[in-house]
Amino acid sequence: MNEEYRYPDQEPYATDEFQIDWMGLIAKFLKGWKLILAATVLFAALGIVLVVCRKPEFKVTVTLAPESQRAGTATAGGISSMLGMGGNAGVYSSDALNISLVSDICRSTPFLTGLFPVELTPSEPAPEGPESITVLEYMYKASRPTGIKKLWRTIRGKKDAPITDRDTIVDISRLNYKQRGAVRALGETISASFNGGSGLTKITVVMDDPLMAAQLADTVCRRLQDYLVRYKTQKATADYEYYVKITEEARENMIKAQSAYAASVDNDRNIILQSVNTRRERLRQEAELTRQLYVQMAQRRDLARAKIQEEKPIFAVVQPSAVPGGPSNGQKKVIFLLAFLGFFLSSLWVVFGKDLVSKVRTGVKEKMKEEEKKPEGEDIA
Repeated sequence: MNEEYRYPDQEPYATDEFQIDWMGLIAKFLKGWKLILAATVLFAALGIVLVVCRKPEFKVTVTLAPESQRAGTATAGGISSMLGMGGNAGVYSSDALNISLVSDICRSTPFLTGLFPVELTPSEPAPEGPESITVLEYMYKASRPTGIKKLWRTIRGKKDAPITDRDTIVDISRLNYKQRGAVRALGETISASFNGGSGLTKITVVMDDPLMAAQLADTVCRRLQDYLVRYKTQKATADYEYYVKITEEARENMIKAQSAYAASVDNDRNIILQSVNTRRERLRQEAELTRQLYVQMAQRRDLARAKIQEEKPIFAVVQPSAVPGGPSNGQKKVIFLLAFLGFFLSSLWVVFGKDLVSKVRTGVKEKMKEEEKKPEGEDIA
């Protein structure tokens, strides 16, 4: 009477939860090892083909830390304010062009075309070719179509025209198709970014030659520094040139006034007349005024020269340009990932896929047989 009563058709209670037959799965895996190995090798071979067809990419990054300047903090700025050369001492400057715009500067057409004459040395020069190649020539070749487009151009009989001396003459407002292609390829090769939090500027160059990438990154870094220095010192340089000019004029006027006063003293030494004394005193005052004006202009000229050095920004190279040790686009990773994908898919097929497809096919066949056995009247009803 202690045993629980069960109806005849009632199944016994399940004592265990759903369990995975690990040994069965391992047996299926070992049974289909040939298929798994073949799929892995096939996908790995596909990865090798992709790597061979795709050019390697070498990335070089240069990091700069520019000096944060404040207008009027230097001694020259304070003295120039006292002399009336500027009334904004002690306030922060707000230039229209600063280090935060390096990305736009590096993508600008004047900056990119300025790199055309730069010569780069390949890491493995051609045996019969030149030892170096200009940026214009290299980028023009890089902008030409490849693969199927190149094959189609060859079939149609179209060849790429070589770079001539005429192409090296750049007119920003009228670039020819070779120069436009080189500008587009160079803009995709060079990138720059500015981190407002840390103040660091990163210049990145990606090319298919490691040595040329390092050379171009170093050149871009120096050109960018020169570009910003020229802009930051442009007004100070113009002021200096202006004060040099008016100082020279003041010097000539002083020499003329002093010569006129000296001649009056020599010629009218023995003449005692009030008109002569008055003219001599006037010449003496003019000579003194011109001398004072010359001294004042000379001081402003010297201050303007010091202002140029004050406005010149200073850049600290945190990470210099260096030849990369390997490609950055993961050539080996592509092969490994494709081989792993082939291993995973083939293992999934051997362990689960075959049985699943077999069950589906069996179920479909049985369903079709049942449908065939049904009388036609049942379907009509």
